[in-house]
Amino acid sequence: MSQRSSGYEVIENDFYATPAWVTENLLIEESFEGLIWEPACGKGHILEVLKAHGYFVIGTDIIDHRCVHVCTDFLTQPPTYRNVITNPPYGTRLKLAQKFVEHALAITKVFGGKVAMLLPVTFDSGKTRRHLFVDHPAWKKKIVLTDRIAWANIEETNGSSTDHAWFIWDWDNEEDPITVYQKIPKPEKPKKRKN
Repeated sequence: MSQRSSGYEVIENDFYATPAWVTENLLIEESFEGLIWEPACGKGHILEVLKAHGYFVIGTDIIDHRCVHVCTDFLTQPPTYRNVITNPPYGTRLKLAQKFVEHALAITKVFGGKVAMLLPVTFDSGKTRRHLFVDHPAWKKKIVLTDRIAWANIEETNGSSTDHAWFIWDWDNEEDPITVYQKIPKPEKPKKRKN
């Protein structure tokens, strides 16, 4: 079965910059205690929103962008910070994104922390990712974005055909997992004036 194109060209290292409204929707639904690690920080789009809300955040990336505190491969790092929040690289068939989730869960378990990953809305549908959701002790919440993302570093042509959601795992969660829907709509584009 063929899958419809996302509407965007594939960008080297999966650098798709997250607009502020996307992270704002996460912070309406979730608060975080302790240090936050943004391990695929790119040029700091998520990082800056977190800082504006008073969080202490460390940004790393495998590529040396301007916001990076340390240039490193997240998948090789030991437990360091309580929380991980990122828009990870997806890789082929979401395999790299799955590795990011699995590693983030492994390194936050020590601290009883949280993981928030921005992923395609169907990420929880894959049978090879079932272990991350069904009966996973930390699985907490899915925040569905009802507006499609126009990546901050890409000039829109047709726009994306992919829907996204924040997936949240919390090692201290004792409630049943829930699904919620975004509260803040994405900002309207200014309309072009007719001459």
